[in-house]
Amino acid sequence: MKVVWVLVLFWIPFFGALIYMVVRKPTDQDKEELAQAQEMQKRVSGYSSADEIAKLQGLKDSGALTQVEFDAAKARALA
Repeated sequence: MKVVWVLVLFWIPFFGALIYMVVRKPTDQDKEELAQAQEMQKRVSGYSSADEIAKLQGLKDSGALTQVEFDAAKARALA
């Protein structure tokens, strides 16, 4: 009988939580929190939008980026 209680009290909730984490889809709030965490990491790590735009300009000048791609990437860097 003790084995049954051990299963009920420990293993079933553990597997339930594990299945929940594997199956669950990220929500919009999760995605927003991830974006905020990435933005905070950029600020802490010394990320500069000016540096990013300068790199993008170099890529555009070398022909690796088109004007449309440059504009889109610049908008992302400034956001």
